[in-house]
Amino acid sequence: MFWAINGLVASIILALYVAGEARNPRRADIDWRPIAAMVVVLAAWSAWMVVQALPGAPPGLAHPLWGDLASLVPGGAGAISIDPASTWDTIAQVVPVAFLGVVAARAAASPQRARLILTIIMVTAIAIAAYGLVARHLGVRQVFLLAEDAYAGFLTGTFVGRSAAATYFALGLACAASLLGDRLFSAATHGVRGFGRMVRITRGSAIYVVVTAILAIALFNTGSRAGVVAGAVAFICAMVLSVRGSGATGRATIIAFAVALVAVVLAAIVSGAPLAARLAAGVNSQDRLLAYRDTLDMISARPLAGHGAGTFADAFPVYHLRAPFEWLWNRAHNTYLQAAAELGLPMAAAIFAALVLVVAYMQRAIARSPGSVPAIVAAVSAALAVAVQSLVDFSVQIQAIGLTFVVLLGAGIGQAATRRSGSAGDGRMSAQSGTGTLPLETVRFEMPGTKAEAPGAMDVSAARIPGGTRVYVFGDIHGRPDLLDRVMAAIAADRSSGNGRVTLVGLGDYIDRGPDSRQVIEHLIENSSATDSILLLGNHEQMLLDFMERPLEKGAAWLRHGAESTLLSYGVDFPLSVSRLAPSDYQAIRDELAGKMPPAHLVFLQRLPTSAVIGDYFFAHAGARPGRPLDAQSRADLLWIREGFADRDVPFEKIIVHGHTPVDQPYLGKHRINLDTGGYARNRLNVLVLEDGERRLLTA
Repeated sequence: MFWAINGLVASIILALYVAGEARNPRRADIDWRPIAAMVVVLAAWSAWMVVQALPGAPPGLAHPLWGDLASLVPGGAGAISIDPASTWDTIAQVVPVAFLGVVAARAAASPQRARLILTIIMVTAIAIAAYGLVARHLGVRQVFLLAEDAYAGFLTGTFVGRSAAATYFALGLACAASLLGDRLFSAATHGVRGFGRMVRITRGSAIYVVVTAILAIALFNTGSRAGVVAGAVAFICAMVLSVRGSGATGRATIIAFAVALVAVVLAAIVSGAPLAARLAAGVNSQDRLLAYRDTLDMISARPLAGHGAGTFADAFPVYHLRAPFEWLWNRAHNTYLQAAAELGLPMAAAIFAALVLVVAYMQRAIARSPGSVPAIVAAVSAALAVAVQSLVDFSVQIQAIGLTFVVLLGAGIGQAATRRSGSAGDGRMSAQSGTGTLPLETVRFEMPGTKAEAPGAMDVSAARIPGGTRVYVFGDIHGRPDLLDRVMAAIAADRSSGNGRVTLVGLGDYIDRGPDSRQVIEHLIENSSATDSILLLGNHEQMLLDFMERPLEKGAAWLRHGAESTLLSYGVDFPLSVSRLAPSDYQAIRDELAGKMPPAHLVFLQRLPTSAVIGDYFFAHAGARPGRPLDAQSRADLLWIREGFADRDVPFEKIIVHGHTPVDQPYLGKHRINLDTGGYARNRLNVLVLEDGERRLLTA
C-alpha cells in the first residue's frame, strides 16, 4: 500500500516539476553531466527490468524453471525473471522514487533549498527518534500502524526492524553533522574574533549538538551493530569534510566541538544498554555467511541475466542449501549480492559503478569549494554510511530509507553540479531587478584619431588598445580575498616586464558567496587608490545597493543569492530560513548592515560604473544586448543579461569583455570574451592582458 502511495505522490511531484520547468525554465549554471549520467543509468536499469519481465525471452536467457511452470502461468512463460509480477512491482516502486532524486538535484541548485532538504530529513529523523525513546521509556510496543511483535527491548521507532531504524538515524546524523559543520564553518571564516566568535558558534550550533546527541542515543538503543558503525561513519565523515578549507582557526573550533560531541556519544554508549548487551553476547555471523554462499550459488547459476528484479524471495529457495531453514530468507542481507543475483552482474556492476563515480564527483566538488556545501557533505557521508551498512543488511531496500537516501543523494549532486555553488537564479531576475537610481556611467579611454563607437562590427583580430597602455582585466571574485591577492600578485609579477601605463579593470561581483566580502572591498579600495583602476558594478553589488534603498522590496532577492556570507563578514546575523522573515526583519537586517558597514564601503559601491571603453574593447559585468548600440544599452542588460548574449557570439561595434556567466575555460570568441570561470568555487581566476593588438591570459 505504501509503495503505491509513495509511487503516486512521487509521480505527481515529478509531473508538477516538469510542468513548472516547461512553464518557467530556470537558467541556473548547472553542470548537467552527473545528473544526465544518473538518468541514463536509471533508464538502462529500468529498461533491463522491463526486458527481464517480458515473456518470450530467447531460450538461452529464459529462466530454466519456466520449462516446468510454463503451463501454470499464462502469458508469462519464457521470461528472464522467475516471477515477472514481482519484477513489474519493482519497476513501479523504483522508477518514481528514483526520479525524485532528479527533482531534488534541481531544487538543490539553490543553497537555501539544499539546506531545507537537509533540515526536513533531520527533523523527520529526530521525530522518529524521539517517538522511539518515549515509547521505549513508557513500555509501549507499537510501530506506527501495527503492534510490534519483534525486537523486544530494542528501539525501532516507527520501523519494524532495528537495523532499518538505525540506518535512518544514520541518515539524520549525516544531515545534522553537515548542518553543524556548516554553522561552524561560517562562524570560523567570517571575521568574528574572540568572545564574539564563541557566542556566535554556541548560538548557531547548539540546536545541532542537541539533535546529534538525541540521534546518537536513539541509534545506540536500536542495538544494531552495523547501524552504529554506519552512524559513526556518517558523523565522522561529515565533520571531517566540513573542516576542509576553513583555516587553522576554523579547524580548531570544529575540533573543539567534535571533542564535545565525542563526550555526547560516550554518554549515549552508556545509555545504550541494548547495544551493550548485543556486543557482550558476541558476533555470530555464521548464518549470514551461509546465506551469502547460497546467494553466490544463485549468481553463478545466472551471472549475466540474473533471476529478475525483486525475485530474491522466489528464487532463493531453489539454492537454499546451507542457511538456516527455519528462517524466511526474503532478503540476502547484503545489497550488493542481492542486486547481482536479481539483475545479473553487468547491470549490478553498472549501477554501483555509477554511484561510486557520482560520490567521487561530489567529493571533488567539496575539495574545490572554498565555502560550506552541507548538501554535498551530507550526501557523501550518507552514501558511505549506506555503503557500509549494505554489506551486512538490506536497510536501503526499505522504502522510507531508500526514498530518503535518493533525495539526499540528489540534493548533493545538485549542489555539486551548480557552478559557483549557488549561482542558480541569477538569470531569472527580471529587468526591473537590475534597475537603480544611479545614472548609467561609462568610463572611456579613446585611441587618438578614432571614434568611440565606429559603425560596423569589430573583429577581435583587429581590436587594439591605445599605444603605451597595458590593461589587466579580472572576473568575478565573489568574496574571495585570497583569490584577489593572487590576482594582484600575478599582475605585479607581469607588469614588471613593461614600462607603459597600466590600467586595472574589474568586471564586478566582488561580494557574496565567498567567506569575506568585507575584506575584498577593503583590498579593492586600497588597490584603486594606488593603481589606475576601473572597477565595474556587478549584479551582486547592485542587489546590495537595492537592498539598502528598499529592503522590504529587494531584501528577498539579495538574501536568496549569496548575501548570507556578505552579511556575516560585516558581523550581521542571518536567520536560517529566508522564508520565515517578516518585513520588519528585512528592515532590521538593513539597519544593522548600515550601522556596521564602513561609510567608505557604501560610497565605493555607489560610485562603481556599469561599463567602460578602452580602445576597441567594451567592458561590462554581464554583457550587452545584441542589436542595440553600446551607448544605448540598459543598465539591466549590462548587469544581468545571459540569454541571447552569453549563448552566442554576435558582432558589436567593439569587442565585449564580460563575466557573470561561468564557463569551464575563458571564452575567447570573435566578438566577445568571457572571463568568468567560476573562480569562487574552483580556486582559480584568469586575468586577461591587453596591449596594443595582443591578448594573453594570466592564471591566478
